[in-house]
Amino acid sequence: MVKLFAVFGFIAVFNLPCLAQSQPPIEAYGELPEIRYAAISDSGTKVAMVLEAGGETRVAVYDLMGGEPKAIGTGDVQIRGLDFASDDLVILKTSETTRTRGYLGRFEYSGAFSLNLETMDVQLLLKGGTSGLWDAQGGLGRIIGHSASSREVFMPGWWANNLYADPEYHVFRVDLDTGRGRVLLRGRTDTRGWIVSDEGEMIARADYSNDKDQYRIYAKVDGKTKLIYEQSNMKRPLVSLVGVMPDNSGLVISGSDIPVQTLKFDGEISGPLLTKRDAEIDRIYMDANRVVHGARYAGAYPSYEFLDPELDADITAIVDASPNSTVNLIDWSSDWQKLLLKIEGDSTSGMYVYYDRETGKTTRLGDARPDVPSDAVGPVLAFSYAARDGLSIPTILTFPPATDIASVEALPLIALPHGGPESYDAAGFDWMAQYFANRGYLVLQPNFRGSSGYGSDFVKAGNGEWGRKMQDDITDGVNMLIAEGLADPERVCIVGASYGGYAALAGGAFTPDLYKCVVAIAPVSDLAMMMSDERESLGRNHWVVDYWEERMADGDARTRKLNAISPAIYASAFKAPVLLIHGEDDTVVPMRQSVRMHNALKRANRQVELIKLQGEDHWLSESPTRLATLQAVSGFVDEHIGDQ
Repeated sequence: MVKLFAVFGFIAVFNLPCLAQSQPPIEAYGELPEIRYAAISDSGTKVAMVLEAGGETRVAVYDLMGGEPKAIGTGDVQIRGLDFASDDLVILKTSETTRTRGYLGRFEYSGAFSLNLETMDVQLLLKGGTSGLWDAQGGLGRIIGHSASSREVFMPGWWANNLYADPEYHVFRVDLDTGRGRVLLRGRTDTRGWIVSDEGEMIARADYSNDKDQYRIYAKVDGKTKLIYEQSNMKRPLVSLVGVMPDNSGLVISGSDIPVQTLKFDGEISGPLLTKRDAEIDRIYMDANRVVHGARYAGAYPSYEFLDPELDADITAIVDASPNSTVNLIDWSSDWQKLLLKIEGDSTSGMYVYYDRETGKTTRLGDARPDVPSDAVGPVLAFSYAARDGLSIPTILTFPPATDIASVEALPLIALPHGGPESYDAAGFDWMAQYFANRGYLVLQPNFRGSSGYGSDFVKAGNGEWGRKMQDDITDGVNMLIAEGLADPERVCIVGASYGGYAALAGGAFTPDLYKCVVAIAPVSDLAMMMSDERESLGRNHWVVDYWEERMADGDARTRKLNAISPAIYASAFKAPVLLIHGEDDTVVPMRQSVRMHNALKRANRQVELIKLQGEDHWLSESPTRLATLQAVSGFVDEHIGDQ
């Protein structure tokens, strides 16, 4: 069993009075965190981190046994994650916005590199020297398995005889020292997923035919490929192939309307699996070859369940020792004796901790934002309020530091709805929420209906409710805080990104008297335009089109219906000034959505500004432009609802 260690002692303290509050510079929040990603080697003796400092990104590897650390700059490559293949090989996951032949417009190209820690050589995996790879694919950096030798990985990719042939989804065996790959397993045009053993043998394959509305899972049984699961007559896949059981007794499957279950190799389904808590599974923990070990459950504070009883007890004890903090399990050694954790709470902006289960010893590795001290972190309250129709809305509320919550009165308020909309806000360290809280604002982050994290019924409650009940949930949260005397009704702004940007614009259009300013970052403003783009890009019968039609309009996505919930159509209804911010390299929501909103507001003679971020994507992945975004938002909000 785990020993309750002293390092977590101070994290459990909640809402103690603060004698003083520091005010870190805006750069401490707006720039990317100093530690962005971290991983632990299979032996548990090394930790790798992606570090940001002075506008430079580096990969640093630390030997916990006392060896010299090693570091290398990554240049302009955008790092999206990292992992160990062995103690001397690190895999970097990257992406960039690019163009290629055979694809209209820009897309997010992903890739993977190997970093040899002995020679510090870097190799691009799979791309170079691998014939037949289809150029126009975005997920080329995905790794689905490691070989037993640790010098090779297995990577899926689309392959075609020529530019005009229908590509097939194969698995490639890729040499980590040279980067070269060769076909290992051949898929089909409708193949969507693979599970591969460490010997490079097929365990299972998932196929989905969009034309036939058919989902199938094949498994290797007695040396032959056998169909063991089939689902037909559905507009989009409702089941997904997750992984394989630790004892190889079957596969693990899941879906939006079914719990995690075991699919035996004879086709029998049993379960449910991983049902410790009445909450939605947020992440399933698997090893490099997709062997399932446990799950993290969603909610304001995450909880865990593992198939190994001793590991389950240890992780539960760690979480219980920090009741008012978010404990995230980041990575683990192959024997699960060494754990890498990230702790966020009322006293820290994100602390990385190495924990040895065998000795009970902990090592503090560093802080994500060391320039944000504990007294600058605003207290976070997780609670629920009733929407006007009685639905309970889980919510995160962030207060200014050094605040006596019991005596708060009439603070300026920022409503900060999340993106997605199938996402959710938890009680961690949100860089934008904490910045504004530090500057004296109250920040509301409602998990409106349609959000994930609270079950499929809660998600479905948002179907057809864009701009309607989903928006009412945000409005009701704002009005609740005003009625309770916590928020000043004359000083309320709404700020959001992606779907949150749509919600911000919808707030300005449909409740124009509620907000004194509106900030929309990478927003959708015209839903009919969005759906037209999706149909043109993917085809009218594609399952992604069906998904958006159901979420936006409950299946009735006629232009008239979409126009009724599009803020760009209601530009003349706006009373509050609007700030639009959009990355020029956004491949998720095209910049023309913000241009459309800007032009509509200009024609309506409304106050609006559009800031275009050169070289920035949908996620504000670059430190300079993220900082510029926060500076612009801060100045705009302060001008309209700050202290006069």
